[in-house]
Amino acid sequence: MHFKDIYPVEEVKKRLNNKECVYLVGKEDGQVVGFVFAWVSEGGENLHWMGLAPGYRKKGYGEKLLMETIKRFMEKGCHEAKLFTYPSAKEAYHFFKSTGLKLRGLLKLDLWPFFWSIMLLLLTVFSTKGKFFSS
Repeated sequence: MHFKDIYPVEEVKKRLNNKECVYLVGKEDGQVVGFVFAWVSEGGENLHWMGLAPGYRKKGYGEKLLMETIKRFMEKGCHEAKLFTYPSAKEAYHFFKSTGLKLRGLLKLDLWPFFWSIMLLLLTVFSTKGKFFSS
């Protein structure tokens, strides 16, 4: 997926200084292989962006980044992780589903000339002795 506009630099700076945000960068042998940008929104974790370099997909890096993000948000008192993705992003949907997120809604927006569908995925988590579980 790509974005038409560059994310505003001032917004990135504001979020980087916000203690409710989690930004992770995954590296292998000094090479950046993936990233996560997430923050607390309405009492739950909002996974805003996640990306992996193509050569590092399906090797466990994405799951490690996602689980570390969830762990850090649990430490902040969050018990729900949510994200939105597009039905056309089948690889992303299958990845998130394999990590325990469940489809909770589908929003179809038909405003000619735009026709969008967005899926909401959720994971409710709780912790016992430093380990987390989903329900």
